[in-house]
Amino acid sequence: MAFIKQENLKYLTESKYNTSGSSWLDNKLNPFWSWFAELLPRSIAPNLITLLGFICIILSYILMLPFGTTFEEPIPPIILFISAFMIFMYQTFDAIDGKQSRRINQSSPLGMLLDHGCDSLTTSFIALTLLQGMSLGLNKHTIYMYIGAQTSFFLITWEEYHTHCCRTQFMNWGVTEAQYMSIMVLVITAIFGPGIWQANIIGGITVAEIVLHINMGIANLANIFVLFNVFKNSQKKRETIKSLIPVFIMDMNMVLIASKSMMANYAPIIMIMHGLIFSELCIKLIISSVSKMTFEWFQAELVIEFIFAAAVLILDKQSVFVAVVAFLVCIVWRYSFFVWNVVYQISEYLNIPVFKVKAS
Repeated sequence: MAFIKQENLKYLTESKYNTSGSSWLDNKLNPFWSWFAELLPRSIAPNLITLLGFICIILSYILMLPFGTTFEEPIPPIILFISAFMIFMYQTFDAIDGKQSRRINQSSPLGMLLDHGCDSLTTSFIALTLLQGMSLGLNKHTIYMYIGAQTSFFLITWEEYHTHCCRTQFMNWGVTEAQYMSIMVLVITAIFGPGIWQANIIGGITVAEIVLHINMGIANLANIFVLFNVFKNSQKKRETIKSLIPVFIMDMNMVLIASKSMMANYAPIIMIMHGLIFSELCIKLIISSVSKMTFEWFQAELVIEFIFAAAVLILDKQSVFVAVVAFLVCIVWRYSFFVWNVVYQISEYLNIPVFKVKAS
């Protein structure tokens, strides 16, 4: 079943990508990005650049998995340096895919969807990379960081759904600054070791807790501003509130799951599956925005995740393993089918190839 209604496909050709402008670091790095984009052959499709960047992010975390999955084991410095470089390459590819599309006149709603979709997945993977790289373990602070990163991205996408303008920076602090801070964190950890984050500063408060609270403080200020901006301009307050229900359920599901002892045994799998659910919600918001559809408050994936969270309360150890595998298969299948369906539907309607440059 096609996600985009037939009568809404026509709006894809009318959509225009608007942003809130560049951050301070965006302006500083723009000459480098422009130079880098000019090095690329014109035969490389922008969507392929987006995909290459996403692969870099996947590698940044996967490279750490052989050394630990509980977010407590120290990661070898060389792996941390490589992961930092992978995030740098992702960030660079993410900045130049749009430049390549404009350079060869291949801009399209499909490109915007793939870019935003990969960014939503990237949010979860960068958070996982930092948690593992810093060896912070699983606790209320790290879960708060993971949930907070996803919530902030969701709200920015939710704001775009309501205002048709993508917020790329807040008070000159944007995605680029956050990504370069992630790179710096991994480099610092590689040089000084993860113990630097556990050093006590004041009253038993660690460096990690200070860094996390500063970042989340900035994120929460931005979240408040986003909420105020949307509600200030909303003509349908009730519908606006209903469109926030999914993110509330999503966060509550993660809090519920994180409170269970089995979380430590299956943390990467569960958090990645949660990331897929989060990504699907964001993609649905983006599609609803460009195709003028209503973003529904009821989402089946969130119900499935809640059932999984509730089930592990009464299951024994062996049954929990079966539940985790079933949850994994169900979410991966649903997410893969959803993404394939949407990409195929848009590419067919607009008559454009996904990873090739359309012939003039």
